[in-house]
Amino acid sequence: MENRRFIIVGLGNPDPEYRWNRHNVGFMALDALSERCTARARKKKTRWFEKRDVELDGRALTLVRPLLYMNRSGQALAQMNLDWKKHIVDLIVIYDDKDLSFGSIRLRANGSAGSHNGIKNIIDTFGTTEIKRIRIGIGAPEHSQLRDYVLSDFKPEERKTLDDTLALVSDAIAEIVEGGFVSAMNKFNRKMKPVPEEKS
Repeated sequence: MENRRFIIVGLGNPDPEYRWNRHNVGFMALDALSERCTARARKKKTRWFEKRDVELDGRALTLVRPLLYMNRSGQALAQMNLDWKKHIVDLIVIYDDKDLSFGSIRLRANGSAGSHNGIKNIIDTFGTTEIKRIRIGIGAPEHSQLRDYVLSDFKPEERKTLDDTLALVSDAIAEIVEGGFVSAMNKFNRKMKPVPEEKS
């Protein structure tokens, strides 16, 4: 495992007005994780993606932020100069999930996209559902339409829970690179209340 480089992808929309949207919690998780890492190189930014090579507890990671809109996340990742047949096993995607309660996370090693257009485009682009992911619960809207809800900002009173959740995601990533994905699932999924899995 020492020679592996994990590719950690956070999903969101790139324009500044979306920065604090619930739909952008994948970007937020990447920012929180980067604060715990040691930078190995400056950021590389293209029209499709932004990436940076870092270390976490001595393990090599590449942090990636797609710069196309959410529903084209896979197309953005495809522009990276990687042998995806080789590297897809080391890809971990972080994104929001309305079917999880706010403040919870869920790790999953494979499966369908459910209703999330970002992970759906990644699955469609690479032709496989064998993509590891960390789903971050944002809760379901009570009154507003789903699109309005996911594109709304987190409320000030939600920020403490949000920060704690992002720290939990960083802890999960640390466990993945040290002990493997199954170990992380066993450790972090059992802390959560039972949640519905994505439908095929």
